[in-house]
Amino acid sequence: SMLAFRVRGETDETRVGISVIRRTGNAVVRNRIRRRLRAAFAAELDPTLGPLDIVAVGRPGAVDLPYADLRRHCQRVFSARLRSRAGR
Repeated sequence: SMLAFRVRGETDETRVGISVIRRTGNAVVRNRIRRRLRAAFAAELDPTLGPLDIVAVGRPGAVDLPYADLRRHCQRVFSARLRSRAGR
């Protein structure tokens, strides 16, 4: 349903960037996936983790995935081990 990366943020707040690949569907479908992912990340955001930078790429399955499952995917992003920034 999505591919996501999380790194320690360089600002004072958590930022989530969401991209949806074009082959997922038309603009209506892509925007629906973006809205669902944005809402799921907001629901699962844990302020105790500190500032994070998250990049999520929505996949075609995200449009039909039950919202509870989508939230579980987002929760896994927050509980995953931090990656180091490339080139640093």
